Amino acid sequence: MGKLGMIGWLGSARRSLSEVWAQRLREDRPHGPGIRRFGCREPGKNWLDEPRSPGWFSLGLALFLAGCRCEPEPVPEPNMEDCNRACAVGATCPRADQAGCAARCRSLLDRSRSARASSELRQLMACAAEHPCAGAFGVARGHGPCATTRRALDARLSACQPGTLSSRVVERGSLLEESLGCVAPEACMPTTDGGAFGGPCQTASTCNAVCCPACGGEKTLRVRACIDASCASSTVACQLVVDSPNCRAE
Repeated sequence: MGKLGMIGWLGSARRSLSEVWAQRLREDRPHGPGIRRFGCREPGKNWLDEPRSPGWFSLGLALFLAGCRCEPEPVPEPNMEDCNRACAVGATCPRADQAGCAARCRSLLDRSRSARASSELRQLMACAAEHPCAGAFGVARGHGPCATTRRALDARLSACQPGTLSSRVVERGSLLEESLGCVAPEACMPTTDGGAFGGPCQTASTCNAVCCPACGGEKTLRVRACIDASCASSTVACQLVVDSPNCRAE
């Protein structure tokens, strides 16, 4: 609702509420002194009849806030400065290697971006700051104060590892899937090295590949599909990988 619409709406609401409250306050029933003071500034008038009344200000403010759709500010992505700060905290630890720590953190940073694992990496950075001598960015270990957060990050990176190829038989045909990892479909390029949609085929590998979102949008697959001895369209191929086994990769 625009500002002019809100002003007009408040004006009509004021008139309607004024009539209702005026009628109620004029009814012949006992009122306490406090209610009379609150409801009437002078005989025949109530607080909603006065344009500068605090009651109208409170009502307008409440309506404005109720109509506000405030979005939370996005959390910034981890960056190399975060790595440097996290590694600097552990500079006084025994056998500290600040340069090596920064390099390992950079590697995790690059991999987490393609895997959409910023949340897991942020949690690991927080653990590293709290436990600077735990070696959170080193080779993953099964113990230590940051072991749980590191395992969560490694599991996410493993599940989003690109390049996984798999083939499977489906009803009336076959599929060949190539996982591009946890990237957006826009990062995928279809191929034209095989048969076009509707062309004859015996196996999926002879058809063009199409780009399909899968796993609830978490992953992107490059898919070739041969259905009923014909290369399937992108719509048919993508529908067949909605519940791809690649979604359950750990």
